[in-house]
Amino acid sequence: MYLLDTNHCSRIIFGDSNLIQQLQLHSEAGIATSVVVCGELLYMAAKSDRSVANLQQVRVFLDTINIYPVNFSISEVYGNLKGKLVMLSGLKKKPSEETSTCKPLVLEIMTSGSQPRQFTIISL
Repeated sequence: MYLLDTNHCSRIIFGDSNLIQQLQLHSEAGIATSVVVCGELLYMAAKSDRSVANLQQVRVFLDTINIYPVNFSISEVYGNLKGKLVMLSGLKKKPSEETSTCKPLVLEIMTSGSQPRQFTIISL
């Protein structure tokens, strides 16, 4: 499963051919994002100079991928995991980049109720 963050989604929407090609090669693994990322994408489109066209582009993109919901239980698990990862790593600033790998794990545990699948991290 590929869990896309806002930056990856934006790059796909803007036509980043390298990222699109990489995802197409592995599309059978599944592609998803969170409802939070959906909100960020819709917000960015709404505040843009071409809001109507950009909102349409974002909606077309979101219709092609899975979207994971977030609830309070997910927030609690995510917050606890991220806190532990930050403490273990000794990071003091900008932990989101280094600890973003716990997001897919938390979402998979909370949405499936089963053992987590392996999510692939995209580094470009």
